[in-house]
Amino acid sequence: MKWHNRIAQGRKLSALGLGTKDRALKALPTSRSRGAIRTGRNNPVLQNSITPLTRNRGRDDEDENEAPHEWRPTLRTRGAIPTWRSTPTLQYSITPRGRIRGRERNASRLIRFARVELRSVTLFSMSNGKIALVTGGNRGIGREIVRQLAAKGFQVVLTARDPDAGDQAASAIKGEVAFLALDVADDRSIAQAADKFAKMSDRLDVLVNNAAIYPDEGVDILNLSRELLAKTFQTNTFGAIRMIQAFLPHLTQAEHGRVINLSSGYGELDGLSANVPSYCLSKLTLNGATIMFDQALRQRGIAVNSVCPGWVRTDMGGPNATKSVEEGADTTVWLATDAPHSLSGKFFRERREISW
Repeated sequence: MKWHNRIAQGRKLSALGLGTKDRALKALPTSRSRGAIRTGRNNPVLQNSITPLTRNRGRDDEDENEAPHEWRPTLRTRGAIPTWRSTPTLQYSITPRGRIRGRERNASRLIRFARVELRSVTLFSMSNGKIALVTGGNRGIGREIVRQLAAKGFQVVLTARDPDAGDQAASAIKGEVAFLALDVADDRSIAQAADKFAKMSDRLDVLVNNAAIYPDEGVDILNLSRELLAKTFQTNTFGAIRMIQAFLPHLTQAEHGRVINLSSGYGELDGLSANVPSYCLSKLTLNGATIMFDQALRQRGIAVNSVCPGWVRTDMGGPNATKSVEEGADTTVWLATDAPHSLSGKFFRERREISW
């Protein structure tokens, strides 16, 4: 590109708020009059604005080193949303879950693996159906809970720490499923997720605290470190507590709000094991939190229960477990849908109450 053309294009980018960043979308294809990105010959025009990313999300290591700051085009759609198209320079995907994935093809100046949020896309029609949020929903029992709830007509928000894994899981499940990035071990991440959810809906009918870790391989209560204990509690216990607190304003807006905490037989008083110390203690404490939240929220019309899914064939449970993921998710889905709302402050396994 000649130098005078670069200057002219730089002025156009400045008008879009890009300033003079070295990598500020130098080759972003725009229309002449409205700065619109055309994503295909017959596709609708997407008007763009630009907002800065807080961190580089490129997958190319060289790109990440060279570009500590990238820019995210935020699109406003004016027509039907396509699913898959390609151009000579960009391969991309747009889904109803409000996300575009783009990848450079033959154009070195395009941002690699650009992530774009469709802010104008309504993820859920909030006047119809119930809304559930499931933490750790990208795999295992959590994913199956999402699948079963979506099959029952729920509008489900699937959360996961890994944006790629979470988005892929949400895209693969039939029904109204949206993805929301969330790390339950991080208070800031929880707050950000709650803020984003508030833009999607003012109510939440069901919160399923499923996210958990099992880091006790090769340790017991005699050599358990403070660091490992704290790490397990951050996800398995503190994460669930903070999720209920952060999403309480939305739960109170539901006609019959429900909170379901995924616990374990290892959290029973009779099930504690010295060889699984941090996991047992984290689930035991989670059960205590269930009792306390029931005491605090029963008068607000919110039911809070714990569930033991049993020994389930997942990455955590292993291939020799006795239950399928469908069986492991059953009681949680039952509590979210068909169980009497009066059941609260209890511990369930296979749809039956068990002792703490």
